Amino acid sequence: MGCYKLAVAISGAVSLGSYEAGVMYEIIKAIGQHNLNPDTLPEDRIEIDVITGASAGGMTAAITAQKLLFESNNLEGAFVNHLYKPWVEEVDLMKLLQIGPKDRPDLSLLSSELILDISKKYLDDRYSSSAPTSPKKHAAAADTILLGLAMSNLNGVDYGMEMRSFQNIASDDPASQNKFIYTRHQDRFVREVKANPACDMQSFWDPIRKAAVACGAFPFAFRVQGIERSQTDEAYLGAEPFGFKKLFAYTDGGAFQNEPLGMAKKLVNQIDTAHLNHEKRFYLYISPNPKKRSSLNDKFTAETANYLATGKALVSAFYTQARFHDWIMTANTNKDVEIFDHRAEALQGLLTQSPEKLGEFASVADALLNALYAGTLGTNQGETQEAALARLKHQFDKEYKALLSTLEQKGINQDAALTWLKAVLVLEKAANLGDRDIMTVYNVTADADEVAGEKLAAFGGFFDQKYRDFDYTIGRQKARKLLDMLKSQAGNNSNLPLTNFAYSEVIKEPDTTLANVTVNDLPKEKRLALKAAVVERYKTLIDISVKGPIKHFLVKFFGKIAVSILLGELLQLNDDTPPKGQEDDDRL
Repeated sequence: MGCYKLAVAISGAVSLGSYEAGVMYEIIKAIGQHNLNPDTLPEDRIEIDVITGASAGGMTAAITAQKLLFESNNLEGAFVNHLYKPWVEEVDLMKLLQIGPKDRPDLSLLSSELILDISKKYLDDRYSSSAPTSPKKHAAAADTILLGLAMSNLNGVDYGMEMRSFQNIASDDPASQNKFIYTRHQDRFVREVKANPACDMQSFWDPIRKAAVACGAFPFAFRVQGIERSQTDEAYLGAEPFGFKKLFAYTDGGAFQNEPLGMAKKLVNQIDTAHLNHEKRFYLYISPNPKKRSSLNDKFTAETANYLATGKALVSAFYTQARFHDWIMTANTNKDVEIFDHRAEALQGLLTQSPEKLGEFASVADALLNALYAGTLGTNQGETQEAALARLKHQFDKEYKALLSTLEQKGINQDAALTWLKAVLVLEKAANLGDRDIMTVYNVTADADEVAGEKLAAFGGFFDQKYRDFDYTIGRQKARKLLDMLKSQAGNNSNLPLTNFAYSEVIKEPDTTLANVTVNDLPKEKRLALKAAVVERYKTLIDISVKGPIKHFLVKFFGKIAVSILLGELLQLNDDTPPKGQEDDDRL
């Protein structure tokens, strides 16, 4: 069956990308050590072969994939690796507020050029010279990595479904057939990255880099990104024709899919099309702020539903909706597969206890399969009935062999084993479980009160590097808790056998008071700078959009006052409460 495979899903995080960087550093280092350890058997090796990212996690996913396959040295060193440097050292609020010559204040509040420059530095710099350094694959990497980025397509792509009006349901006349058109805005960008020269080129990575920037383009904070897509891209299978190529406008991929676990499963299905290796397949989900608390909005009522309150409620609803879908999908699938396995086991008992009904049982199973595999139902992603039976025989290998032994002991015709497989296939087809497996998902998550950058919609970490350093350390510590658990349960066949590693670095205990940071604790000069920048963007927007001198003056003057008051409340600049640690000094 080969070695173990790990698919990594990285959620949206904004400034908490520093937390995710810390997790990835520790996990990759441990897997690399494990694979290089002479005590690790070939079948116990672990390879990362799928990485998906949403929002800020998209940039982390792209950088990780490149470094795993071509620059393993840049994943080494806790404070010099190419995940730490962009997320902890490079991204800072004051830099984000510096509008460059290519930035347009009417398109975004913060500098998108800074993000573009960082993406070029960590994804394109390898190819800036005529002779890039020799590629070096990391021991934790598979030879091929499927990289997936969640995207939010503001233009949308049309898909059609054939339908008939009920009056003409029996007619074969094409004129009686209609097409139901629906527009899809949830998009994705997928690339198969191989450890070969064809994938180690700037022309290969530049589209990935642009997609990663678009994936993390938080609405209003960063400008919408235009990316050219092709009709032949796998993401548009079944879409209505839009021309060979089209320029689409993209914003934050987390708007529709902030936890790309479902995308990771789809990419895994592309690798293991027959679902033969699910017992050695594991998933790692990384999020600094998972959905552990209720998002109920009981304070919102129809009586108080003014424009501002309704807008806030809608935005919250959209993002909350985007967060839970993949988890519900995973939980429901695991539950369905468990029920399916129990029913398959019950069928064994029925066959062995009532051998006189074997012929009748076989006839019913054959008839049902012929119906289920007839016409358009005949394939499941190209899988024939014979291939499905072979797959089930592999998946239920232990049960199948045990049944053969029982049949032999009881003197029952061993054709009953094939009949059992057919009955199991009937159950699988009827439940639409052909491409579904139990998903073992490890979570490396933190509560909101455990990280510093969670404030101000997770933009808080951009205010000071000490917050990002703190969250990076918390990510490392959380990753080590998972690693310690795996090592302590060595020999448990249901777990990933990640055991042959040792920590070579001591993680310095962080200042835990930073976990309780409030908006008022953020540097006041930077809060004032942010307020001034937003007010300036508002004035620019009014200059562009409002015509007529009197109307322009009134909207600009009174609007500026309103915006200043709102920002003052949000950034806690309208009171004189001193930050923590300064209360005593202020009383002296």
